[in-house]
Amino acid sequence: HADMPGFSRAEQGILAMLALAQTGGLRKLRTEVSGIEDWLMVICLRLAMIMHRHRDAAPRPLPAIRRNGRSIEFALPRDWTAEHPLTHQSLAAEAEAWAEIDAFDQVRYTQPVDS
Repeated sequence: HADMPGFSRAEQGILAMLALAQTGGLRKLRTEVSGIEDWLMVICLRLAMIMHRHRDAAPRPLPAIRRNGRSIEFALPRDWTAEHPLTHQSLAAEAEAWAEIDAFDQVRYTQPVDS
């Protein structure tokens, strides 16, 4: 409900959808998200939110994200996840949350990769 000069109505709609999507359950987005491109934006945003939840300047690896059709797989270096078990657990829970909706055929957080 904010005035956002410089953004078209369509862009305002996308920003509103992303604001709604950043945290919480995914079921609320079923009527807000219109296609695969929007779902890809949502998953990238949610992964970024998990990776940067502490909002500090500590270095973080980029997740390896692979898309194959309507399947998504993401992973992080094994040594980093061993040092950050809560983030590792949050990423696993995020993958499970995606399994509850039909946005993708599959979302997997795979065994972390060696760096």
